[in-house]
Amino acid sequence: MGFVFVDSNRNRTLDGNETRMANVPVSLTNPSATEQIRSATTGSDGGFRFDNLTAGSYRVTFQLPAGFERTTDNSFVVTVAADGTTETRFGIVRP
Repeated sequence: MGFVFVDSNRNRTLDGNETRMANVPVSLTNPSATEQIRSATTGSDGGFRFDNLTAGSYRVTFQLPAGFERTTDNSFVVTVAADGTTETRFGIVRP
């Protein structure tokens, strides 16, 4: 469903020389963020998934790791397609 990456050049895009960040908490809520639906932690590849979601809108939010600042928003409203797929990318960098 998505990943967190170290955006070393701050261009908000995962480039070939940039790494993904493990152990970052990610939450899935309703679009207004008033009801938590699920939570996950990024794996060794920086990726996270929320399986078996019904089609609809959700908010995906990550917890900024200590010592980093974000290069993208830390929260996005996403629409999950009928086939259950969507992708969210979160960029972070050390100041």
